[in-house]
Amino acid sequence: MGLIELRVPMHSDRCERLVKRALFMPGIDSIDIDRQLQKVTITGTADPKRIIKRLRRAGKPVELWPAHLYDPKVAIYTPMATLYEEQLYDHDYGYEQRFRPPLALAVQEDDRDWNDAKHERAEHWKDQSIAYQHHEVESNCQTGEWISHGGDLKNRRFAEDEHLISVGHAPQLSERWNFDAGADISATPAICDCVVYFHSWNGLVFAVSIQGQLLWRVNLTEITRVATLSRTTPAVTEDLLLYGLLGSARVVALERKSGRLVWMSEDLDETARARITMSGTAYDGAFYVGISSRQELVEATCCTFQGSFQKLDLKNGKRIWRTYMAPENSGSTALQFGEAVLPSIPSEDSSSLALGTSATSRTASTETPTRATAILPASATTLLYGRRLACDTNPPPAPEPGLDYDFGESPMLLTIPSRYSKNKFQDIVVTGQKSGIVWAHDRDDGSLVWETTAGPGGSVGGAIWGAATDNHRVYTNIANSDRATFQHVPSGESTTAGGWVAMEAATGRIEWSTANPHSARAYGPVTVANGVVFCGSFDKDGHVLALDAESGRILWERTTGSTVYGGPSVGHIGTGYSRAPLAPAFGGTPGSKYHTFDAEPMSS
Repeated sequence: MGLIELRVPMHSDRCERLVKRALFMPGIDSIDIDRQLQKVTITGTADPKRIIKRLRRAGKPVELWPAHLYDPKVAIYTPMATLYEEQLYDHDYGYEQRFRPPLALAVQEDDRDWNDAKHERAEHWKDQSIAYQHHEVESNCQTGEWISHGGDLKNRRFAEDEHLISVGHAPQLSERWNFDAGADISATPAICDCVVYFHSWNGLVFAVSIQGQLLWRVNLTEITRVATLSRTTPAVTEDLLLYGLLGSARVVALERKSGRLVWMSEDLDETARARITMSGTAYDGAFYVGISSRQELVEATCCTFQGSFQKLDLKNGKRIWRTYMAPENSGSTALQFGEAVLPSIPSEDSSSLALGTSATSRTASTETPTRATAILPASATTLLYGRRLACDTNPPPAPEPGLDYDFGESPMLLTIPSRYSKNKFQDIVVTGQKSGIVWAHDRDDGSLVWETTAGPGGSVGGAIWGAATDNHRVYTNIANSDRATFQHVPSGESTTAGGWVAMEAATGRIEWSTANPHSARAYGPVTVANGVVFCGSFDKDGHVLALDAESGRILWERTTGSTVYGGPSVGHIGTGYSRAPLAPAFGGTPGSKYHTFDAEPMSS
């Protein structure tokens, strides 16, 4: 007799009955449901893959319940692969257990309860001398802060206070130290109080001092009891790190000093394949985050998902409000909407939030934006305005095949000289799109200020993951995922590689574009600091480059040994992109290193 343990969200008697009906099938001998833990324990001879398929077809999100202690000596832990592949055990992204049976089978080896296992884990990490260690961090370090994916509340990816790195010093950048995280690092690192926070695709979160000393490490699956990981840059507050989870649309708050779990939200969306791709924003006692989905990839469930943007209480993770990005569809597949991606909050008046949306839409309403820039007030749920900027749809099995021109970059908030008066200024929202178009809208009324085709669009970009601005120019990558002809300015050079583009912030006029010199795509977001633009190449050797912000001239480059997909927070960057579902198709190479570069002269 076999046993399988699953996590299935159930918040009512009706949900419990739905689960039991879905599991009324040959080969199941018993079903035990623990509503408090959201856990379903099944015994019998039924195929686990069939069980999970039945629950998903009933519209229930399903996760495998973690049953064994994480042990880096015997397992490479990448649980979220099971949410993307129908094969549970025999694929490259699943559990690679060398000495134990697959976790997917959840075979219990003994009757130890959770507290015993938790104690054993704590002792294991204590013996390894890597968990909850408290080290002194130099109080006089000169590294600036990077508190979110976009660096600040305006999502500008601009290290405004950086002064050590400059155009003159950039050619002297050298690696100060690197750190092995055990798996791909594909999100921009966060920095606060001379501590760097990053995570990898094995579900681990790390806190490392600016000198390279490990302060603590935690496993998200271990501390949440949910088979999960995150691919988002954490939002950093005075006391917390806030992560959105991939595969379970939840948010977790970790104590910044120790990694201890402070709270975990409820499921913010119970639709099958709902998840959080967005790096959220923490502001004024609340956490703002959008929900996305991969439902469009699965014909059986496509498409009922409605993208939403939500405000959580920073103290306990409870939802304060939720705004849907599409009209109510009552579970019908005739209506659907994609995700809200990467919000930002203006710090000047603290009155509104900017976000981009993406994925398929087919709605009867013309008031709801599809692939749009949207503005909401920070204190309420009413959409102030939305500007629909593309109407194409995703590839099959989405209902209307077409191009995937999502807004995959976070909107940036900046101020430019007014077009109407020499003595006034205008607040704008700038957003890049997978189509290769960069848009600027008036922040108050949504009117179009300028639009620029920065480079060729593509199925994955186009502009993707993050632009930057120093208030004089807007800088973006152009991934050129489909290898279209990309003509550069002012050189006139044509390539089929990715590249980087600078536009005048006030007008959108292209000032320069630089081709990736390694004939590779350019997926990672860009960062600007003190006249230097930092970017990464998607080649197998993982080149990191520094460009002159005025001319696009390459000032410096180094190899990291593996694909660069995430963006830098000035001199800090992670490498590797191989475990995400589509990474092999992109040509990503595995990596595990976190690198830090500084402007000290290289030794001879």
